[in-house]
Amino acid sequence: MKYDRRLQRSPFIPDFWGKASSTNQAGISTHSIVYHSLDVAAVGAELIWRDRGRLTRIAAAIGIEVATLRSALPFLLALHDIGKYARVFQAKSPDHWPLVLGPYRQIPPGNSHVTTGFQMLVEFSDDGPVREIFDAVMPGWSASERKVLFRALAGHHGKPPEEGKRPSIGPEDVCPACVAAAQEHILAMYALLQPGALPRRSQNELTILSVGVSGLFVLADWIGSAETWFEYAAPIDGDETFGLYWRHARAAAKAAVDQAHVSPAVVQNFGGTSQFLPDGRTPSPVQAFAETAPLPKGPSLTIVEDV
Repeated sequence: MKYDRRLQRSPFIPDFWGKASSTNQAGISTHSIVYHSLDVAAVGAELIWRDRGRLTRIAAAIGIEVATLRSALPFLLALHDIGKYARVFQAKSPDHWPLVLGPYRQIPPGNSHVTTGFQMLVEFSDDGPVREIFDAVMPGWSASERKVLFRALAGHHGKPPEEGKRPSIGPEDVCPACVAAAQEHILAMYALLQPGALPRRSQNELTILSVGVSGLFVLADWIGSAETWFEYAAPIDGDETFGLYWRHARAAAKAAVDQAHVSPAVVQNFGGTSQFLPDGRTPSPVQAFAETAPLPKGPSLTIVEDV
């Protein structure tokens, strides 16, 4: 299933800010939802590549090919902040109110973008013009099964969405213009990232998948939100598919993951206590003893007291 982006243009998408600061020293005061989403998706793809063992264990536990997970997860991450396409969220920075939403006016408090995003994913995957995309990525999944993964995705701040809240979709919050922008965002991310299809799995296996990737979603958003590595960027002229920015985000993600020091450590053979001591120092007698003392077989807790 492929979409021709020439037929799916909504040039106002970059007008919706995802991160904003009126005091940004670089001179650019906003970073669009779509650019931030690609930052986070790029970090997720890089983390997956660096920690292939973890993804392999998750895939084996639920019976899904590693390549399929590697293909689908960046696309899902690109939807993590879909709840920011909402009047309530955009009103948090009146100076950056999108023109497509009409004149700015004070908006009553509403749901968080986490809860709103969860509601939007559930609604869009059940009905509307982007339902086909979710059917392609999650073929045969029931609504309740999709919710398992949507909860993990919406909970990218470390806390699941509040499902008992009032509906966000409506003229005062996720208005028709917000819905159109959010759906175009989903179309664009699908066309750009071309995710594979996740086969349907049992409830228990979906729980394993959800728990297994929730940490990835949180970490990817944490790194991808840092201006140290992902500076605010103005829309790139002519980049209607967002492919140019995606290449920029992938390069930035490599540096970000390197400098964040979150990649799995390489286990080395023990080279003796001396390797932990300053140059010229030698182990004390008790340190030397602990280095060579025989240990019992099996799990044990051994305490060596130096008196």
